[in-house]
Amino acid sequence: MILLSVILPVYNGEEHIGKCIESIFHQTAGNLELIIINDGSSDASEEVIREAIEVGDKGGLEVRFVSQENQGVASARNQGIEMARGEYVMFVDQDDFLARDYCQRMWEAVREAGTDIAVSGYVRVDGGGRELYRKRLLEDDWSPYIVMAPWSHVYRTSFLKDKKIRFLSTGIGEDVYFNMIAYANTEKISVLSYEGYFWMDNPGSVSNTRQVSISKKSDPFVLLERLKRDMPQRKAGGYEEYFMIRYIVWYILYTLRGSEWKDVAGMQERLFQWLSENYPAYWKNPNISFGKPRGDSLVNRWSVWILVRARRLGLIKPVLRMLSIF
Repeated sequence: MILLSVILPVYNGEEHIGKCIESIFHQTAGNLELIIINDGSSDASEEVIREAIEVGDKGGLEVRFVSQENQGVASARNQGIEMARGEYVMFVDQDDFLARDYCQRMWEAVREAGTDIAVSGYVRVDGGGRELYRKRLLEDDWSPYIVMAPWSHVYRTSFLKDKKIRFLSTGIGEDVYFNMIAYANTEKISVLSYEGYFWMDNPGSVSNTRQVSISKKSDPFVLLERLKRDMPQRKAGGYEEYFMIRYIVWYILYTLRGSEWKDVAGMQERLFQWLSENYPAYWKNPNISFGKPRGDSLVNRWSVWILVRARRLGLIKPVLRMLSIF
């Protein structure tokens, strides 16, 4: 019986994919399968992958390798879910690598707690593998919302398939969509105060590149409207609502950086209007505070508090100007 399916999408990853695969081969956990989806790479990724499979010490791990025309990481991950035969699934990105006990620790956490999802922290590393910083999660209800990357999670396969939870093909927020839909469909989520995933700081990676201006590819309303349609219900006053506030604040402060002021002014108006329509009393959320939610960064907490208060007082435009962001 396969206990865990590891899904690895690849697109033009020839530089680091070998190390990534090797770290999966060397896992201490048994009964794993590795599903590699080559998403139309135009470099030597396929050759590197085939060589790794043929000559690498797989330690009994079963490898399934398929190629498809380039359709994007969401499509590749969805294909992996369909192919998965393990009781649980997890995702790995091509530039990254795993501690030897990562799969075992994650699998044990979700199995022992009887949950549908387990989430852990990560270690951010440079191209040479040197640690830049470490993100440790507290074992509380807010922590799943801190790291939305699918690679920080393990999921019960039957849960994903029964609830038809899949990635959304969009220019921004496909990971947010996947996990928000997953969280909305279960309360069985466990958190590990453990970091065994090494996330590489690779400026050239698609997954590490930030959108810094308004464009059709980074339109947040594709994500927001699909969440509105597909989430079973929108819960006011809690972490779900706070995350949506935080996401919109993040979009205004970071994704809109570099846009024309008139575009920024119009977009922030539309975003806060969306909040008002879907979470009518969002500014009363108890987590909008310098001290909450526990475990979130000070920058995130202050940013949310300042922009929400500025919006309520009719001062958001001068505050954004004052921050000299645009």
